[in-house]
Amino acid sequence: MVVAISNVGVKLRAQGVSVPHQKISSQKFYMTVARAVNVKLLVDNLAEALTCKPKEVEDLLASSGYDNFNRVDPNHFERFAENILAAAIRKFGTGTKTLLGEAVPRERQLQRLDSALRNSLDAEKIVKSLARQMGGTKREAADLLRELGAVDIAVIGAYVPEIRAAAKAKRPEMVPFQILAPGEEIRQVIPGVKIGISQTEVPVPSAMVEPLTELFKALPELVAADSLPSLYREGIMDYYNKFMAEVNPKISRYILEHFGTRGPKYIVNSGIGGNEQHNHPFAKMHNKDFYYNQEAGTYWIMADSPAAFVAFIEEHPEMARDMNTENTLYMEFSRSGKTEETVKLHEFTPMEFKRIVFANSGPLRDLAERDGNLRLDLPDDVSGRYGFIKTPVLLAPAYVAGLDVHAIWQAFEDAAKAYDFSDPLSPPSLLARFTYASQRSRPNTNHMYLGSNTPVLSTTLDSLLQFVMEGINKPTNLGWVNNFSVSRYLGQPRDAHLTLEGILANAEKMMGLFLFTKESATIPKAGAHLINENIDPIDEAHRGMKLGQETNALGGANAERFCDLGMLSILIEAEKITPELIPWIDMLFADYVVATAKLYGIDPGSNPEVKYVRDTSALGLVRVAKGAYNLMSSFFTKKEKAA
Repeated sequence: MVVAISNVGVKLRAQGVSVPHQKISSQKFYMTVARAVNVKLLVDNLAEALTCKPKEVEDLLASSGYDNFNRVDPNHFERFAENILAAAIRKFGTGTKTLLGEAVPRERQLQRLDSALRNSLDAEKIVKSLARQMGGTKREAADLLRELGAVDIAVIGAYVPEIRAAAKAKRPEMVPFQILAPGEEIRQVIPGVKIGISQTEVPVPSAMVEPLTELFKALPELVAADSLPSLYREGIMDYYNKFMAEVNPKISRYILEHFGTRGPKYIVNSGIGGNEQHNHPFAKMHNKDFYYNQEAGTYWIMADSPAAFVAFIEEHPEMARDMNTENTLYMEFSRSGKTEETVKLHEFTPMEFKRIVFANSGPLRDLAERDGNLRLDLPDDVSGRYGFIKTPVLLAPAYVAGLDVHAIWQAFEDAAKAYDFSDPLSPPSLLARFTYASQRSRPNTNHMYLGSNTPVLSTTLDSLLQFVMEGINKPTNLGWVNNFSVSRYLGQPRDAHLTLEGILANAEKMMGLFLFTKESATIPKAGAHLINENIDPIDEAHRGMKLGQETNALGGANAERFCDLGMLSILIEAEKITPELIPWIDMLFADYVVATAKLYGIDPGSNPEVKYVRDTSALGLVRVAKGAYNLMSSFFTKKEKAA
């Protein structure tokens, strides 16, 4: 059972926990933990949790008595989450839709702040310090931490350093490490989908076996110590029902007032990153036969920026000519209201268009109120790339477009119940262990190729790409930066002719993940006269092939080549693609990355670099408007400063 940092001292005092060599007091424990705080990570984590700027967090820490963690009073540090919550409410108030909002339970607020603290601790430093105080070993210190409920600190601090040291050893004895024991199989819980891994065991240094085994055993508790999974996984249908009861009537009234019973013919879905990424596969499936259902149908356009919308206009001139203020609805999403790509698309498009704007503050909210749009809030207790289930980011446009949103959200809930972090054979847990062991068995493995055989699945892989690139490739709480990138490049089958030569030539440094469907292609009605469903082959051996099956074979050849070369790979194969399948894949990717991040000792939910780019781009836009923006000059100035 994982307990909050504030409760560890309570447990120490209540149980009088003693160790083989000497008793550890709660004051000693908190002094040790306080001195292991990585202040930069803590500031970034709190800024993410409180939806504010890092400088505001620094001021908050200073005003709350946490300006120097080396000298902080242990009793004061024990109440860190409570003190920061009280100070934040005094500073920011509770009127905004943030973690501090009155609708967010206090228990959840404290849990989120405790996670921010835990994810900033140098766990190895804590374990070493406790071992010195005890006059014992790091393993004994880890056992004490386990007993106190700080399992995550114990495991990351004691075992991950041993794993890393074993990986760096010269000419180590290599032994097989089982990901799947003989007779074991991955739990096949996704309807109509099979998941497989290329190898059931991976070679690791012999010194790595024990700590790796202990780390993997602790995975459920590592995940439980982070508040993020519960935020996006729990109460999914409760959120859906609340949306339909409280938010949907406002949307429906607005649409009926401005578009009548027919509704909009076109939706322009504006947002970027977590505010649009998960919508793409649903929009692609939905739009397929629009030309043959224009009388009642709605075309769902994804536009993450003004440039993306211009690209759509260039590619669909006939549709663009048909779009007007009477048949087109803009739906815009930015929690902070400061996302410049979304703000600028609003500002570059005529004011007369009807809009539903989801923004809690900032310029986008001001624009919506200036232009008389329907403005609604986004929930703030779960946000960013993990906010696609329990916010209107996906649900609102999917509802307006006419999808069966109840079935889709039921699939999200079913997936959350089926994926069990405590089950080592559950797909997210097993794939996380496979990925982690693979990277540790081959220390130079630093890249995963993503392959798919349809455009819909390619956009689904983009969600995994964002989860990994923002959730795993960051500083760990042990002070090192993880390096494990992913990319889907140009997609199958083009990659076989443009990019895979370089991937395959570096097989020992690469992994692969393939998301395929066995389904034959469905020809859009508008093009039925242009391409045949059945082949007319020159090679009789190919007779009987259906359209789409050739892509399965051509893409599958690449996956087979990965296995031929001994590359560690994952295959996810679906019988067919439906709107109800995508939630299972999205939830799998979200859970897989959370589990993998916790094995590394990384906070999967933060993205401090996004804030930096946002602030920098805001300054650049001012210079552009004044005709004073010079990227080359700015580039070399920053290059000189860095040097």
